[in-house]
Amino acid sequence: MSRQQSSGAAHEAPLASMNERQRATFPRLLIFSLVMFVGVSLTLILPVQPQVTSLAVGTVSPQTVLARKRVVYKSAILTEAERARAEAAVQPVYTVEGDIARQQVTRARQVLSYISSIRQDGEASHEDKMRWLGRISDLSLSTAALEQTLALDEASWNAVTAEVVYLLDRLMRAGVREDQLAAVNTSVPGMVSYTLTAPQADIVAAFVRSLLKPNGFYDPESTESLRQQARTSVAPVQHVIEVGQAVVRQGDIVVPFHMEQLVALGLEPTASPWQALRSRLALVLVLIILLAVYSGQFCRDILSRQKRLALLALLMILPLVAAKWFVPGHVLLPYLFPIAAAAMLISVLLDARLAMVAAIVLSVLIGYLTGGSADLMIYFLLGGMFGAIAVSRSERLSTFAWAALGLALVNGVVSVSLRLFGQPYDSTAMLQVLGASAANGLLSASLTFTAFFWLGGLFGITTPLQLLELARPTHPLARRLLLEAPGTYHHSLIVGNLGERAAELVGADPLLVRVAALHHDIGKVLRPYFFVENQVAGENYHQQLDARTSAQIIIAHVKDSIDLGRKYHFPDGVIDLIAQHHGTTSVGFGYFYQRATQETETEVDEADFRYPGPKPRSKEAAILMLADSVEAAVRASAPGSAGEIERIVRKITNDRLVSGELDECDVTLRDLDDIRTAFIEVLQGVFHSRLQYPERDSLSQAEVGEQT
Repeated sequence: MSRQQSSGAAHEAPLASMNERQRATFPRLLIFSLVMFVGVSLTLILPVQPQVTSLAVGTVSPQTVLARKRVVYKSAILTEAERARAEAAVQPVYTVEGDIARQQVTRARQVLSYISSIRQDGEASHEDKMRWLGRISDLSLSTAALEQTLALDEASWNAVTAEVVYLLDRLMRAGVREDQLAAVNTSVPGMVSYTLTAPQADIVAAFVRSLLKPNGFYDPESTESLRQQARTSVAPVQHVIEVGQAVVRQGDIVVPFHMEQLVALGLEPTASPWQALRSRLALVLVLIILLAVYSGQFCRDILSRQKRLALLALLMILPLVAAKWFVPGHVLLPYLFPIAAAAMLISVLLDARLAMVAAIVLSVLIGYLTGGSADLMIYFLLGGMFGAIAVSRSERLSTFAWAALGLALVNGVVSVSLRLFGQPYDSTAMLQVLGASAANGLLSASLTFTAFFWLGGLFGITTPLQLLELARPTHPLARRLLLEAPGTYHHSLIVGNLGERAAELVGADPLLVRVAALHHDIGKVLRPYFFVENQVAGENYHQQLDARTSAQIIIAHVKDSIDLGRKYHFPDGVIDLIAQHHGTTSVGFGYFYQRATQETETEVDEADFRYPGPKPRSKEAAILMLADSVEAAVRASAPGSAGEIERIVRKITNDRLVSGELDECDVTLRDLDDIRTAFIEVLQGVFHSRLQYPERDSLSQAEVGEQT
């Protein structure tokens, strides 16, 4: 098959089996979605404390409700009351119309000038002068005032005119509002200069009152602007409810503030719950669909294992339940709540990309629990996503330490940024939030590290740290294999090298393949002398046994390896690869079956000479099978050239493909080609030819000198 044909088939192979895998995992995905929907919905719906019924604003409370926890929350009602007080404290703004003042002062001068001309008219009679003064429309003076005006001497009149213009200008310059006109008129006599006589003062007051007009008018736009500024300057009011405090007493008229406190305590009245129930169920449904669709498309390996689905559901629902108890109604505790630990555990135990989606779902749900707090939603989301990325490659214990430091830093930056953006600066509160955020990073990493080990064992999940522990050459089983079955030990080392390199090329787990390879034949330590790699020349114990017995002894090494692995608490991932590394192949490449047919005349059941399986179900298992078979074949053939190694590798891999041993795993033809390439590279380095040096005694003195 050409490389181009292989490439086309490589894409068709997984495509052909994709629908089958989806059909196989759909029931589990459906059950997982239902469990998640029910669990999350109940978490959001069920109250932490018994709800208060039959309460509504304006009704009489039939019971006394006591607070069962301390709650600090931002009160919308108290905040609105403070803002209303601040708004009411703003005085109305009035603008002074200067043109009106100028007009009245000018008019006053004209009137006074006209009166002066009447006073100076020597030919007019007193009656005419009185009549002319009474016709001035701007003046509403009494007859006595007019008589006094004409009776004043010239010096006194000049003093009166000057005082009238001055006082009128002074009053209107300050602004006279319509609602203040009467009060100003009343105050005019007291504002006249005391240098004038009483008759002069009366005339001045009369003239000013007649000429005074309102010139101060209400400015609604400026007033409203100042009031809005006063409202916005009021920070949200925090209200504290202490443990045991009576929120509402029996017999009290329920007011909105009572209802607000009940909501803050999680004691929402259930007078009309259907609208809230519908909104919560809709939110949960959308988020669960998101999680299910992503899992169905990109996490089929998780869907194929019930324990992993159960772990995912546990890591999603349990943090949500804890958050419902500890997050709502608190100011500082939410920043300490280690929700990132859930995303980190999903990352290290299941899948890093799935952990990112889980972080989104959890942050939205917890944000909903906190009354739609966008700040907390962003805080939980960014912290969870960073934590999932930080521990996605947890091959060292130091990874958790660096993750704790990084998460503390990210949490601190995010929390401080959100506080600075949304609230007035408060150094004490800022330091408290910063300390809680930093502690959150340490707590999340510590919880992840602690739960990482026992959750992995409890749910049968293979973790990198478990694999690193098994990869140590000082492991008891490894040392036992080295001492009791040295040939098998060296065979396992080479298989591990082959498998690790091949896994790197095809995107499988190199560490899992290497560890499984090191222990795949560990059961041979029980009867090492029955396996050729451990036999000294001339010591073949199978010559003393019939073919069926020999085959059963060799087949039993798989079960023995599994039993030893379980005894030493191997993770399920390694146990699975050990169980699948021979698939259903024939023992000894069919040698014992052929021998059995020669030893007896009766019909021989070929199934007795095949491994029980199962066939490889993952790339890692397929790589281990091929590496084990190839290493044994190459070692037995003792190839003398690179071409011979390549021929053996191709023959073994093609045989496994044609015989159907690779039908149940997702290895494509392109993967198989890469696996061959990796095997050939490693085997050429192991089984390379060496120069044959002559014996030292046969060398001449000159040759010895040349050699040295």
